[in-house]
Amino acid sequence: RSLLSAEDSYLAYLPLAHILEYIVELAMLFVGMTIGYGRVKTLTDSSVRHCLGDLREFRPSIMVGVPAVWETIRKGILSKVHSSGTLKKNVFSGAMAVKKANVPGLKQVVDTVVFNAVKQQTGGRLRYALSGGAALSRETQEFLHLALVTMLSGYGMTESCGMCAILPPEFMQFGSVGAPMASVEIKFLDVPEAGYLSTNKLPQGEVCIRGPSVIKGYYKRDDLNNDETIFTKDGWLRT
Repeated sequence: RSLLSAEDSYLAYLPLAHILEYIVELAMLFVGMTIGYGRVKTLTDSSVRHCLGDLREFRPSIMVGVPAVWETIRKGILSKVHSSGTLKKNVFSGAMAVKKANVPGLKQVVDTVVFNAVKQQTGGRLRYALSGGAALSRETQEFLHLALVTMLSGYGMTESCGMCAILPPEFMQFGSVGAPMASVEIKFLDVPEAGYLSTNKLPQGEVCIRGPSVIKGYYKRDDLNNDETIFTKDGWLRT
């Protein structure tokens, strides 16, 4: 909650029937944040005529999306880079290498000289972005994190009221969905036939969740609610 404030602004464009969008908007309302409403089809300048796209017009500081949206933004950035000539393309590639290598002193230089133009494509105010709804490829997460904004990810499902886990910015890393939410317990159930064992060097297994934010059953579906391959007797939902 301390990462969000009333001074932030949030661009909403996913359907409210989507549990991710619904929970996120409730969180934004809770902190008193300004919310602007856009559409997936009008997010960028290339999607509209005679006006700015939603991102550059509203200039959000917080943004949430699904992998398809982040992939579209990544391709848009690369398209502009590739069409800008060999010199600028090489400068961009070099700047990405500098950021990835975390070279002291040079990071700030490439941010100001090279990546500032990239940041302006999303309004220039983005502080954090969160991806959910499906797995975000490491390649896209790393690219946008280096070129645009701190790119966080999470894991959740409708049955858990959205979030099961989320990656806090202070523990930023690639390929991780972060830590469990306070209302959710998570455990691995061994799947021996697949070689997924909680005792593996990197623990693996079917993800099981339970807690007050996890559903106890599906509406009028006793056939599913009494199926122990979905709901265990001790309260775990087998995802």
